[in-house]
Amino acid sequence: MAGSGLSGQYFTVYVNEHAYVPRYGDANWGYEVGNNWHAYVNTTRPRQAWFNVSQETSKDGQNVYYRSKYALSQRSIQTYYNMGNNTVATALGLEHVNESFGMNIRWTKDIIANLDPDNGRYNVWLGVNGTDGGSEADNWSSVVKLNTSQIVNEITNSKTNGQMQYAQDYFNTAEKTWNVPMQNTIAGNNLNGTSGRYNGKASTYDPQMNGNNIQYIEALQACMNRNRDENGNGVIDAAELKWYLPASGKYARIILGRRTLSNPLMNYQQSTLKYACTNGGNTIYHFIASDNVIVWADEGMSSSNFYGQDNQYSYAPWQIRCIRNLGTNLTSVSRGEKVTPAYDDKTKNTTTGSGVVKVNAYYGAALRDPVTTYLPMHKSNSPYNALGRYGFEIAEVDNGNTNNPNPSTNEASATAYRTSYDTYNDAVIKATPCSKLNQGTKKGWRIPNQAEAVIMRRMGILRDNFDANEDKTITSNFMTCTQEYYSNATPAVGSDTPGSAYRILTVRTALATAQPIGAINVVRCVRDLTAEEAAGL
Repeated sequence: MAGSGLSGQYFTVYVNEHAYVPRYGDANWGYEVGNNWHAYVNTTRPRQAWFNVSQETSKDGQNVYYRSKYALSQRSIQTYYNMGNNTVATALGLEHVNESFGMNIRWTKDIIANLDPDNGRYNVWLGVNGTDGGSEADNWSSVVKLNTSQIVNEITNSKTNGQMQYAQDYFNTAEKTWNVPMQNTIAGNNLNGTSGRYNGKASTYDPQMNGNNIQYIEALQACMNRNRDENGNGVIDAAELKWYLPASGKYARIILGRRTLSNPLMNYQQSTLKYACTNGGNTIYHFIASDNVIVWADEGMSSSNFYGQDNQYSYAPWQIRCIRNLGTNLTSVSRGEKVTPAYDDKTKNTTTGSGVVKVNAYYGAALRDPVTTYLPMHKSNSPYNALGRYGFEIAEVDNGNTNNPNPSTNEASATAYRTSYDTYNDAVIKATPCSKLNQGTKKGWRIPNQAEAVIMRRMGILRDNFDANEDKTITSNFMTCTQEYYSNATPAVGSDTPGSAYRILTVRTALATAQPIGAINVVRCVRDLTAEEAAGL
């Protein structure tokens, strides 16, 4: 530079996120309540800036030409919330790209018992040693290298002899550099077994397998590098914790709204992925949640815990998708829901198990038209596996039957429909388990899809039956009309066509899962709400 004796200087520039919110130095920094997030979310054009610009005008004066040495382009936050609904004051924002994809994910935090299934920001806050209601946590240096760009090593578990041999067909496996701070990695030593909530055998399914520079990252801190030290005090302040790892409840809501996102949670249609990877290689399609749950996106909304025991259900997931609260108070962090849900499940009767779920903020392709008969058997990626446009009603535990020996405690049996695929399919078409209900004034009672069953499980109104003769609880696998996309073969082959080769995407009281038809033993009926019914709620 002139007079300095130097030919140039290098500068590190931090670009604020594409959100018009109070910044550090403003009196209301971190307080985003009432902020008009509608103005900067889901915009069609990116925000752009040019530096060191030269300008030329054409000889006729009709055109102006610009040339810059540096340029920045920043996409807007995306959301699945209805931007046309101005009555919704808060929402969830999503990033477009997973900037941690390709790193090996581990879980070493011993805080599982205190995690919130709906508030991932609270879980992440605990993961950086914050307290309930607190405003300060660890130092930034404990989670990121603020002045180093994120470099993700090459995905090596994608070669012809690797478990994830199909990964290179669907994902870019090369080394990548991202314009976010580098995440702190954790030492690979002693990460097997329960200390890493993981096991040695399953490491054959990690993205990075070879070399001395394998990158392991802490699951709860996987989104921390989307934030920064805005006031420069070196401490993670609550107002700086904007982006965080979702809890499993938020992942479920995102999946329900995925068809209206420009970059969905799974940025591919399953019909384009002919094969899943070998054995447990479906982990490439699994997401880690901040409440120690793995979301199986290849099975729609199935889930499992991030166990430390040696079984295929503990294989570490490859995927995360960071999210952000919109229109909320970020000056402190506490338990509980902080964002208006896109569906309302508060109308429920825990005694009878009945309830109503109303759509609040989903819209467009995320919803299907309501039906008055039945939903056919379908795959997890089908438009049938969505909420009706206005919501749905849930029957009581006995589905209107009076011959249930103890309807207050026992779910209605579905064992008569599991003898074969044809018998099961016939019961779905005829809504046989719901026949007593359809004799009443309300019609259209039917078998639920996976989306509806997952919501019912999260509402806490499903229960396990009890066998008084053997004095034991019987695990309940609830009947749905949704099947997994991939077969259970090796390699697993995908198909859009339902059939006997595919398991039912069911729920238990503890999780969502896939089970063979022969394991389905209980059923709870539902019906779509009409526009008039929803308006009256």
